[in-house]
Amino acid sequence: MKQIQLHRDTKQSVLQGAIEILKPVMLILKQNENQIGAQLSQSITRSRLDERTIGRCLKCQTGKLVILHSKKTGKRFVGCTNYFKGKCDLSFPLPQTGTIRSSAATCKSCGCPIIKVWMNPKQPWSLCLNPNCPAKEPKKP
Repeated sequence: MKQIQLHRDTKQSVLQGAIEILKPVMLILKQNENQIGAQLSQSITRSRLDERTIGRCLKCQTGKLVILHSKKTGKRFVGCTNYFKGKCDLSFPLPQTGTIRSSAATCKSCGCPIIKVWMNPKQPWSLCLNPNCPAKEPKKP
């Protein structure tokens, strides 16, 4: 750009030089377009699954607990990825409002994963996934 400002070079010659540099790169990209697209698609799918993953399944120990949506009711819940393979049927209900994120912590009472729930801009609250968790029972006086 400085060469153009100092009138030592023209815009046309600078553009021609850029085209000569970019032409082989574009040819390589065009030849590998399908492979690059497939890799990008796999990366996006993997990152979306990681974003929805809560933790490891407590029942089968091989699957992951992920946030899912029911096609029938539209409600969200946590289920094991091995359900679709017919190996596990573990699932937990979720609050239907608010933003849910994994906290990477486990409940001290039952060992289930703990999630964080944000309702509006308020502070998040921690929630054990297990509805029958002993820590959720009211304390007796």
